[in-house]
Amino acid sequence: MSRLIIHIAPTLKAKMDILSSEYNCEIAGYLLGDIVDGVIYLKDLLIPEQAVNSVRAEISGEEQVKLRQKYGLKKMQQIIGLWHSHHTMGADFSETDEINMAKTMEYKDLAVFIVSSNKKHAVRVYTNNPFKHFITGCELKFHSVNLSLMKKKVERIFVENDNTKEEDDDEEDDEDD
Repeated sequence: MSRLIIHIAPTLKAKMDILSSEYNCEIAGYLLGDIVDGVIYLKDLLIPEQAVNSVRAEISGEEQVKLRQKYGLKKMQQIIGLWHSHHTMGADFSETDEINMAKTMEYKDLAVFIVSSNKKHAVRVYTNNPFKHFITGCELKFHSVNLSLMKKKVERIFVENDNTKEEDDDEEDDEDD
């Protein structure tokens, strides 16, 4: 059996890293993404209003309704999972997480769950089709912005502009003669 691959966008990874390491409470959000040819692409995190403290994050039904009213059906259809941080625990699924994941999966065919702690991330994919099961051996592909390539490109542009400037200066010198 081939491994399930989950691609995580750079901005999403940065958000999960910051939220799981820089705040003294748990926080939760909805994972936005797509599934294309069996590959899961997680693109962003939608963070609704919620009740939080150092050991839990809870999004009320009222806040879920407000979210749908604010963003509409199109954005809600992009929700393919749930994410939350663990302030004092590691990146492991707690008993409460297990209960919440089971409730979420009652009416879904597939969902991705991620829990993060101090820039570490655990992931589970649950599916109800063709039968209920979860997959923990997912391959996470964290994509990052390649700053070195960007720097090389910018440096090349600067060099080309400097060369052009020198040529312009040489032409001006020739005209003065």
